[in-house]
Amino acid sequence: MGNCDWFPMSREEIRAWVGRHPEALPRTLADLAAYPMAFRSVMVAMVASDVRLSLAPNPAMRDWERRMATSFSREEVGRLFKEIGPPEPPGGAPLPADALATR
Repeated sequence: MGNCDWFPMSREEIRAWVGRHPEALPRTLADLAAYPMAFRSVMVAMVASDVRLSLAPNPAMRDWERRMATSFSREEVGRLFKEIGPPEPPGGAPLPADALATR
């Protein structure tokens, strides 16, 4: 089960997919926006802290993220920032082409 009851992949499966595709880790908010929210949450937790800070859309959020890093793990910060970026399109963002290939 993913982040939602209906999402077809668990956090562990998403993490494994990202592990096989490190080039998919976002460098910009536009990169991140190409993925479903469940992927964004995992990806944000996996990027380096300087990249994660650059993904925060405004200075107040970047400051908040810096302060959160002293109290929460990377995984917890990723979960809190899972809805970073623009909303998914109606019907959701598509899964990467081979995301379900290992099932």
